[in-house]
Amino acid sequence: MPMPLRFLESSRPSVSTAPIPVDNITDPHARRTAELRNAELEKLQKAKELEQRTRVECQQALDQYDVLKKIPTLTEQERKENETLTKKKIAKAIIAAQKASQAVMDARVIMGAKGEELTK
Repeated sequence: MPMPLRFLESSRPSVSTAPIPVDNITDPHARRTAELRNAELEKLQKAKELEQRTRVECQQALDQYDVLKKIPTLTEQERKENETLTKKKIAKAIIAAQKASQAVMDARVIMGAKGEELTK
């Protein structure tokens, strides 16, 4: 079944991700809108950075797990600790990715609506 073009995400106008300088805005409503947009952009940037850092940590944990798993002199308790630590880091990376995804969706909603208000 064909999909209408208005439902495609690429048909939406692009929204700038640069912060808006609020010092020069005199209209209180537009100023508040710009402040909200800038706060959402900052939150989005932090979420993306957290996701990237935890993704790197997760990959390092998996690499470390593989190296330690191959050491024949490890006790059973040390192997379990290695496995537990790796699972915790993977869970942390998954949670960070979910938070970043949620922040992206929130930012799209806020910047889409608020960004259009600023241009009027």
